[in-house]
Amino acid sequence: MTALPPTPPAGSGRPPESAINIGGDLAPAMLRRIAVLHGFGVAPPGAPCTIMMTLRATDRELQACLAGGARGYVEVESDLGLPAPALRGLAAPDRLHVSVTTASCFSMAMPPILGGEMIARGWLRPDRVHDLELCLHEAVSNAVVHGNLGIRNGPGGDREAFDRFHREIHSRMAMRDYARRRVSIDISNEADQAVVAVSDEGEGYQAASPDVAPDAKSGRGLRLLRELADAVDVTAGGSRISMMFKR
Repeated sequence: MTALPPTPPAGSGRPPESAINIGGDLAPAMLRRIAVLHGFGVAPPGAPCTIMMTLRATDRELQACLAGGARGYVEVESDLGLPAPALRGLAAPDRLHVSVTTASCFSMAMPPILGGEMIARGWLRPDRVHDLELCLHEAVSNAVVHGNLGIRNGPGGDREAFDRFHREIHSRMAMRDYARRRVSIDISNEADQAVVAVSDEGEGYQAASPDVAPDAKSGRGLRLLRELADAVDVTAGGSRISMMFKR
């Protein structure tokens, strides 16, 4: 049996084990290993946890774990490469973090699940949920297609270009190096607004001009976000986009 790594020393800047408990459908040995690596506790089977870790992300599981009070939902391939800083930040009750692979994200309905949860927690006004869902859909789609899959062009304006675009998506999704890249969503509840950030593991991209013609068939994503959100910030070379929604 592989020996577990030593418990992090006191004063390492990590929260105490009681601050964050992890649970999920991972093997108990892997849950314990992740807990020791990051200074987390392990929730008893069936008990509520701060972060649910799963082998395969699904809409139903995401919705259930957030409704149960979890602050994090993470798809895990191994105990390596987890978004440790974001996970440790979940010691604060006003944070949510979702991190899944590109393959899973492509088939999930993130916007309505997260929008509904933000309303339930009092982080978003109900009359802003439509704006939030449209923005989140656009940002997540960009993270998957233009970020992690590295497809620079949009679907174009004719049937042949549209078909070619979707063939390229499915071709790259079949490649493990692309499919396993992460899409992460960080939500923070601040004094008078909610901040929603979507990040990917692609090479970044040059944000399209906000002055794209109204009849353009692609490249209008950033313009849409700026129209619907109260503020938009693109950072990390185009691989992270943050959107602010005031209350």
